[in-house]
Amino acid sequence: MRNFKKLFPVYQNYRLYGALAAFHLNEEAKQEALERGFFCFAT
Repeated sequence: MRNFKKLFPVYQNYRLYGALAAFHLNEEAKQEALERGFFCFAT
């Protein structure tokens, strides 16, 4: 996510949202993603 706006300058003025999606998400991975500011989606 850090280099996204450098790689895609057309999105320079957009707000970015990160997300992690999975059928199963263990608690450790979920916690790490949340600490880094990502949204988590799991069934």
